[in-house]
Amino acid sequence: MMKVFGNLLFKIYNLIFSFIDSIKIKNKSYKYYNSGFQIFKIKKNLKFSNKSKEIKINRYLSKIIFDEKKIYEVIDNIFVKNNLKKKISTLTGLNYSIDYFVAYKTKKIREKDLKLGWYANHWHKDKPFSKYFIKLIIPINKIDSQMGGIEILSSKKSKNRANNFSKGDYKMIASNNKILVFSPNLCYHKAGNLNNDKQRKQIMLQ
Repeated sequence: MMKVFGNLLFKIYNLIFSFIDSIKIKNKSYKYYNSGFQIFKIKKNLKFSNKSKEIKINRYLSKIIFDEKKIYEVIDNIFVKNNLKKKISTLTGLNYSIDYFVAYKTKKIREKDLKLGWYANHWHKDKPFSKYFIKLIIPINKIDSQMGGIEILSSKKSKNRANNFSKGDYKMIASNNKILVFSPNLCYHKAGNLNNDKQRKQIMLQ
């Protein structure tokens, strides 16, 4: 009963704030991308140190701590030097602000623990947000086919509640010169599980 009430509350929240946002942008050309996700390639690669401090959140997830200077350096590189701010505005017709910045490291989840949610590793939508809300995923290290990159189901398929989510339309395989932009409110998505003992490191902006 509580889950049903919570889902209803999230739905109401989403409708209200999507409506408020739609009023704000009613005179703008909001185009958005048909699939709900887009990959951007940057020319000026990001550089990261392996000496960053980490805080363990659970047995499979650790937060990576950047100092303020590094955070501004990353943002300047992505949005100014690589002109991603303009590219996103051209794609969506909107100007965005950064509300959240997090860097983290994930490890392979053991078979017996897969049923639990350690780091958003189950299919879901980010419900309590406007439909205009977007996320960016930026690899810190190279993500190959064995490292369980984020999986996304297109916004069109995500409307079908009967979908069994056996496979997404996109699975991230990238180095840190590729940035994923997607709508977590419109697209079902999950963090994949690693198939080896490597560690996946990435930054998430929303």
